[in-house]
Amino acid sequence: MQNELGPKGLVILSLSSEDRATVAQFVDSMGVNYPVGAESWSSGDYGIPYVPFSLLLDRDGKVVWQGRPSGDAWVEQARHLLDS
Repeated sequence: MQNELGPKGLVILSLSSEDRATVAQFVDSMGVNYPVGAESWSSGDYGIPYVPFSLLLDRDGKVVWQGRPSGDAWVEQARHLLDS
């Protein structure tokens, strides 16, 4: 997603409650090319109901989609937002 939609304006941020070493190993092994925060407990602060959980925000910061980032629904919504 980052490679395809990043040039169009998509910004991906990831948060993990795992320790920094674990996150760094994952990022390196998976070739992650977007910011990943480690030792983040903000999921409880923001009421994240499960993991993985994604939010898509429009250019004004309004949540336009939320849920599990599986299947094509969230990718199609992101494409739609970037094209509008």
